[in-house]
Amino acid sequence: MAQRPIQHTTADQGVAEIVRILTASEWACERVQADYGEDLVCQTSYKGTIDPHRILIQVKASKNVLGKKPIRLKVKKETLLKWLSDSNIVVVCFWSITSRRALYQIPSDQFDLYSVDLSNKKHFYLDLLIKNELNSAAIYR
Repeated sequence: MAQRPIQHTTADQGVAEIVRILTASEWACERVQADYGEDLVCQTSYKGTIDPHRILIQVKASKNVLGKKPIRLKVKKETLLKWLSDSNIVVVCFWSITSRRALYQIPSDQFDLYSVDLSNKKHFYLDLLIKNELNSAAIYR
């Protein structure tokens, strides 16, 4: 019988929880079947009218407990360039299974395309700050 890696279970839990949080705020979320970097394609709504713009969401999940320090995610340069070049907003979310809380970061708020493109680095670190908790107030903003 095939074994399911714990990483797949953790990833599925993370995506499900992010969808739960967003749909509670009336977002429309679709899971990306062929996952090449983004897990969800979402659209906001206002008074029942869906916004035509899309928000791409990459979800990371872990059993690590959220503390006071930021979560640092290592991102390949090619991935970061893709996110920064996209005409849609890209959001990276982190779900802590143990803490049952989510953090978010918009990569374009931390990096600019020009600097990343000219850099010799192969990887960058995206910081998800504790103050950026994904909750109804943050979603409204």
